[in-house]
Amino acid sequence: MSFPSKPLKIVVVDDQTLFRKGLIAQLSEYDGISITDEAANGEEALLSIEKSKPDVMLLDLQMPIMNGYETLEQLKQKKASVKVIVLSSFMEEWHILRAIKVGAVGFLSKNDEPNEVMLAIKSVTENGFYLKEDISMVTLRRVMMQKEFTPVFENDFVAFNNREIQILQLIALEYSNVEIANRFFLSERTIEDIRREMLRKTGAKNAVGLVVYAIKNGLINPDRIEDVSMD
Repeated sequence: MSFPSKPLKIVVVDDQTLFRKGLIAQLSEYDGISITDEAANGEEALLSIEKSKPDVMLLDLQMPIMNGYETLEQLKQKKASVKVIVLSSFMEEWHILRAIKVGAVGFLSKNDEPNEVMLAIKSVTENGFYLKEDISMVTLRRVMMQKEFTPVFENDFVAFNNREIQILQLIALEYSNVEIANRFFLSERTIEDIRREMLRKTGAKNAVGLVVYAIKNGLINPDRIEDVSMD
């Protein structure tokens, strides 16, 4: 996982000291990032932004004094350039939608592995957003209809063939690789190769990113995603 030559500056905001310190210790082992500060609530986080000017903030939602939602609202009012990834124990859809509505560009569970956090950091700096692959497509469509963030991809002019567009539609319907392979009488390995190539061409980080790309570029209508017909 490569990062820019200049380390990305990260601030970690969480009121649980053990979790915060543990996350900092784990992330500090990765090259390409620098933990510039930490905070235990939103008020401290806002001061940290002014002091350390981080690129990315990892933000808890439930905190005393000023919670994560209030912090996001303040950052939005100040037009702060920091990209905020929420790290929360609450993964219900309404938490995700509310956080993104007030400015978050990524949403992770506190149970996720450090590699997932690093992937999210890389994605928000390159693509402007990160949502996990296990997010439901219903939630994703609602996120996209909010139009609260603008995804960025390496190439917005990828020429997908008809089969690739059909596969994108099935991914949006939450079909697995095995199910997609069965639909087209292909091997699972072939579908994996096609998905990997679509990720490479678009610069998306996972299947959710592919669907976001497809919606952004009019390949999929988020209001109406139907099963594909066989040809």
